[in-house]
Amino acid sequence: MPTFRELVQEWRRGRGNRAPSGLNVAGGVATVYIYDVIGEDFWTGGGVIARDLVPEIQSLQATKIMVRVNSPGGSISDAVAIRNALAEHPAEIETHIDGAAYSAASWVGMAGGEVLMHPQTSMFIHDGITFAFGNEDELRREADFIGGLSGQIAEMYAAKAGGTVDEWRAVMKAERFYTAEEAVEAGLSDRVVTVAPSENALSAQEPTKRDAERALRDAGFSRDASKALVSTGWAAMTRDAGGAEGSNAELVDEFLRFQRNRAAAQTAGR
Repeated sequence: MPTFRELVQEWRRGRGNRAPSGLNVAGGVATVYIYDVIGEDFWTGGGVIARDLVPEIQSLQATKIMVRVNSPGGSISDAVAIRNALAEHPAEIETHIDGAAYSAASWVGMAGGEVLMHPQTSMFIHDGITFAFGNEDELRREADFIGGLSGQIAEMYAAKAGGTVDEWRAVMKAERFYTAEEAVEAGLSDRVVTVAPSENALSAQEPTKRDAERALRDAGFSRDASKALVSTGWAAMTRDAGGAEGSNAELVDEFLRFQRNRAAAQTAGR
């Protein structure tokens, strides 16, 4: 299983052009994007920063807030502040895990309402992490401090999924990666979203005969073969020549050649 640091590194490599991390409001529904490191990202100068986002959440005039998450996590204090701002808002809260919900990003949206995992998304939870420098007493105090924060995080998981704080703390210490389905089974999410094909992905008009003929020609058929297939279907390729104008033997031969050539190309590409 990958470590938390490895997951963060993978997220950084794969994110490419960052989606906006902020707000969008339309028709009484506000969308809060958490599509970056939570807190200031010292590597890039970006990040979803509580001091900027929380006042905007508090000022939202919306009846519903959709929280969209794709983040490797980050600052515990920033995530707590954002979570509390969402929890205190009178709007309905609905959280969508669009990609990664690692570390603090796994619980920042558990402020109320449903938590929905989208297909092929994932969640990762772990014990709190900090960096410290000092003598023995100072390091012990820092260990106690991060231990207390981890206990508070375990309380959030227990409030959402059930179980005890100690049980969730044990899972955090072991570090656990969840697929979308596993997150639902564990109680960290309410359901996996079934994504229907977008209407925008479909042509506004039904495909025409010309579209079909063009597709067949692109696949390697001649113009005559394409027209015959579209006009009368497979029967045009196989029926007795006496049932159609002229002979279909050439069409059958062409189809068989096409099949052989395609099989040879697939074999060569292996």
